[in-house]
Amino acid sequence: MANDDTNEVALTCEDLVVVGDVEERTKPFHRKLMHEAQKADGKVSSAVKLAAEIRQEKKGAERVKREAERVKREADKVESISQEDPTETDSKTPSHSSQGHWGDITDLSRLQPSTVATILKRSVIYDNGDVVVINKPYGIPVHGGPGVANNISSLLPTLAYHLRGQQTVATETPNLHLIHRLDKETTGVMMLARSEVTAAQLHRLFFQRQVMKKYWVVCVGVPDPLEGIIDIPLIDKEIAGKNRMTVNPQIGEMFSDVEGARQSKRRGHTALTNFRVVTHGNGAALVELIPETGVKHQLRVHMSQGLGCPILGDHKYSHHHKLAPQVLPTSILGRFGITQQKSRRVPMHLVAKQLRIPDFQDGRAMSVSIKLPRYFTRTLQKLKLRIP
Repeated sequence: MANDDTNEVALTCEDLVVVGDVEERTKPFHRKLMHEAQKADGKVSSAVKLAAEIRQEKKGAERVKREAERVKREADKVESISQEDPTETDSKTPSHSSQGHWGDITDLSRLQPSTVATILKRSVIYDNGDVVVINKPYGIPVHGGPGVANNISSLLPTLAYHLRGQQTVATETPNLHLIHRLDKETTGVMMLARSEVTAAQLHRLFFQRQVMKKYWVVCVGVPDPLEGIIDIPLIDKEIAGKNRMTVNPQIGEMFSDVEGARQSKRRGHTALTNFRVVTHGNGAALVELIPETGVKHQLRVHMSQGLGCPILGDHKYSHHHKLAPQVLPTSILGRFGITQQKSRRVPMHLVAKQLRIPDFQDGRAMSVSIKLPRYFTRTLQKLKLRIP
């Protein structure tokens, strides 16, 4: 037993209790030591305190190790996403994704900003001088809005920081500048500028319609004719309580003086799109689109309401007078192996495939193109749409 005049407590390990003035059973031996050792006035020896401190440090080390493993798993996940396809994740992460034969399309706007910034960095396909081109991933908007956690515009400073060490020339500003926009559900070539001078030059070329933009889409139905020009003005109209673009084919004084996309919404916007069917079959077609104007949602509206062949997975413009999931024919549902109820999970098949700027750098043209994303090629395989 312990002497009342000492600060030590007699211990026994046989029944894992503290032997002292308190006769009832108390905390287990090791928990009691930890509890007492952490108290400033705990009546334990220095050796016991040291043991408790070592145990506490060991627990801290284990926590650090677990955190490091978690960070490594997250990094490996990002590595997998960027190497295989910036728009897709593996099947073990079903949340916020669109599942189907085309893979899991992740909603990048709901991931951690640092993760999305890493994905954007690995999506860079051209980085030379003041021009940066990325293969924009599916599922992230260019600009922010209500309920949008991530967007490319807000992540440009972080992306610029990641790319700073790769710069080949001095820049006027450490930030990156947006040149044009793509829809959240559109993937493909997107150009950025490092300097304000280059940004202004590119903006002018886009405004003057000197930039050739080529898109590939998979559409429901086959356009007739197989090649032509869609020349139908677009207006902003309220449908089912929400604003969206729609065609206004009225010909007359109201549209006789429409010259560009900056005309008022009351008069509408001139919109011209060149289209060519690359291949078709099984109730669908692969179509090449080259717009001559840049009106909001121009390609989506022209395909749906101009040609009557909405883009596969475009649930916003598949119906003229209502907002509802796209209705797919049985021929396509059968190829996908899904029911009509699951058609809402089909991602939009709109890819910005190529961008070409004539006389951009030292009189030379600049052309950037990408390979089709994996979910897009899987759809082509399922529908047996073979690129000639």
